[in-house]
Amino acid sequence: MRSRRALALAAPAVLVLLSAGGPAAAASGGFPAAPAAPDSARILQTIRQLASDAYAGRRTGEAGCDSAAAWLARQFEALGLAPAGDSLGPRRRGFLQTFETTVGVRPGRDNRLGTRGASGERAWRPDSEFTPLGFSENDSMDGEPVVFVGYGITADEKGYDDYAGADVKGKVVLFLRYVPAENDTAGPFGAAGRSRYADLRYKTSNAFNHGARAALVVLGPRTHPEVPDAPLPLRSDQGVGGGHIPALSVRREVAEELLRGAAAHLPGFLPDSAGSYLGALQAKIDASRRPAPLALDGAAVSLKTDLIHDRKRVSNVVAMLPPASADAATEYVVIGGHYDHLGMGGPGSLEPDKKAIHYGADDNASGTAGVLELARCFEAAGTPVRRGLLFVCFVGEEEGLYGSGHFVNHPPVPVERMTAMINMDMIGRLRNDRLAVSGTGSSPLFPELVARAAKAHGLTANEQASGYGPSDHTSFYAKDRPVLFFFTGAHSDYHKPSDTWDKIDAPGEARVLGMVEDVASELAGRDSAIAFTKVKADSARGGGEGYGGGGYGPYLGTVPDFGGAPDLKGVLLSGVREGSPAEKAGIRGKDIIVKFDGKVVGNLEDYFYALSARKPGDVVQIELLRDGKPMTLTATLGRRGGK
Repeated sequence: MRSRRALALAAPAVLVLLSAGGPAAAASGGFPAAPAAPDSARILQTIRQLASDAYAGRRTGEAGCDSAAAWLARQFEALGLAPAGDSLGPRRRGFLQTFETTVGVRPGRDNRLGTRGASGERAWRPDSEFTPLGFSENDSMDGEPVVFVGYGITADEKGYDDYAGADVKGKVVLFLRYVPAENDTAGPFGAAGRSRYADLRYKTSNAFNHGARAALVVLGPRTHPEVPDAPLPLRSDQGVGGGHIPALSVRREVAEELLRGAAAHLPGFLPDSAGSYLGALQAKIDASRRPAPLALDGAAVSLKTDLIHDRKRVSNVVAMLPPASADAATEYVVIGGHYDHLGMGGPGSLEPDKKAIHYGADDNASGTAGVLELARCFEAAGTPVRRGLLFVCFVGEEEGLYGSGHFVNHPPVPVERMTAMINMDMIGRLRNDRLAVSGTGSSPLFPELVARAAKAHGLTANEQASGYGPSDHTSFYAKDRPVLFFFTGAHSDYHKPSDTWDKIDAPGEARVLGMVEDVASELAGRDSAIAFTKVKADSARGGGEGYGGGGYGPYLGTVPDFGGAPDLKGVLLSGVREGSPAEKAGIRGKDIIVKFDGKVVGNLEDYFYALSARKPGDVVQIELLRDGKPMTLTATLGRRGGK
């Protein structure tokens, strides 16, 4: 299950799709014989396979993920299902739906950093003395002036701005990691781990919006003495690219060289007792809780950033069980779950500094095993009478719903013929016979049917109306498809190496799958249409932009299109929530937001930072492109997470 800074996991949903009639009616409609009951031993065997060392955590774009996709394709083939991936020739298709996406970043051969400071001209060594950050833009500059901007934070709601009174346009900014006085939990920012203002991508975006041309980030001597004074390793944290300006992590020595070079031009600028100018500035800010920007006259920076964005071909795995009379008008029910996870950790991990296999047994080998198990059960039951079934194992969910976004934009059958979508994500740890089911408001059929199916299997379903959530069903709901999402709950092993197969409750998962099986069978056999309804925005309980999760703060109600062009500058929308501030402002699906409240929006992170800097009730200007034409709309932000 995906988790991003901008979009909290909040109240994950569990999706169940049902149609009229109830579980008892399943055998009378869709299949010649009632599907067999899911087998817990077989479910656990599949999870052990996917969550084994052989697949090394299944991170999108890595060999382990590709191997897992190939294994899943072989399972579908062995079942005798029809392939529904990419065409492999004029007369047959494969099980893999393959597409290209950006999966990482690595240094090119020409990364350079030079300074003019206390020692005159000096060149610094890549890797040991500086590294570009993963979201840095490629650019070069020569002899640009430098401004120290404290922690690089602008927080209007806290009355704090490191850029106040500083002229940084066209210059290089130098700022500290973390937040002022981070150990003071009663201070303006609290602990760094709880403050979005510590995020380096936010700080770089803030520098760009103040007109800076490049950014240098350094670890202050008063912060985290246990952390080595070394440049941060280059990796694709918080997304790849889209940082707008070059951003480099530097050793403290680089910053001291620039500060000492400026000291001769700044009367009264003295080092601390340890001889550190950086330490003196940091101490001043931490003690006063006030910014202390400083133009470093006499110092200058030259640099060149050379990053290579790795694009790889990755694959959804897609199989089909068509009805006996399949034709161009045949409808399908989609049963899906993502098979990718976090590989050896790093970005997305809740133990990001621990390089170890993140097995992802519950997240989401459990859901993938569910897709395979239901495929076995339905194939054994025979050919559906009315609607067919599409079984999809999605890639790239942890990276941003890339696989499901691609699937709905390049479907094997038209999206309009996908009458419902069932998503299973983290269904392997049933506790107290309770699970969450989201999307029950996406069709008028669902509330009663979900409750009835849960009761038939001795389960209690915590129903949630919204079809948005931090998993692949969001991509379908954004296309106006009824969705249901099954989820047995978060736990302490989430996104950690400790999410292992031995903690799976296989009999519990078999019960959940029995519920899903009844629901899917009814949907496949239902004579009448499955109506779609859009859940109206509920700002008192509403959620983050695009996911419908919980949280607090300003609310607009836009839904990003996660299958959009990877090199797009801006945020492409797949839709807006009904009744939301976005809808009232006239924003529509397919609009591309390029500026929010005067801040450039190049990607989803920029959008989140700009939105979260405002407060409910603020009136903001939103610049967007509609059919290639620029326009500006005005929106009044709502509130989410509370009345």
